[in-house]
Amino acid sequence: IEDVIVGTPLGFHAAGLVFLHWLAQSQVHGLAGRSFVVVWIMFGLMLAVVLLMLSAVLWLGGVPFTTWVSAVWLTTSLAFPVVYAALAWSHHKLTTGG
Repeated sequence: IEDVIVGTPLGFHAAGLVFLHWLAQSQVHGLAGRSFVVVWIMFGLMLAVVLLMLSAVLWLGGVPFTTWVSAVWLTTSLAFPVVYAALAWSHHKLTTGG
């Protein structure tokens, strides 16, 4: 949906998410056992890298840097603890049987 809203080719932002997933997967061993705050900070940093890369590609295509990049980073980073807690809770319920 974001590609349609921003006007980029379909799949452009999905490619960024795939890269973010790869980046996160490459850090699994380094983040295993770390505190939530460390994981949250690393997620925010990795997301910033991906968004800056996407913004650079858009800028090369003539699309100026807009506040959507900051808004996406802020809302996603703020939503992370909620999603993390929900997934941790459901994982606990599924693995303990109740």
